[in-house]
Amino acid sequence: MLGVECRAKGGRATYGDHWHTWWVRTPAVGTARSAYMSEILLAGGGDDEPDSGLPTC
Repeated sequence: MLGVECRAKGGRATYGDHWHTWWVRTPAVGTARSAYMSEILLAGGGDDEPDSGLPTC
């Protein structure tokens, strides 16, 4: 998966009827720091289902 480095368990994020406790870390780019975003924003998978192929942070 491009644009993310790894995944970690974290707080619960909700969007509509969906929820997730997996978060992915984005790489630092230029002057922007590395950051975490909820996997709920990524396409595919079910509620609280980790995306495959990502190592744990």
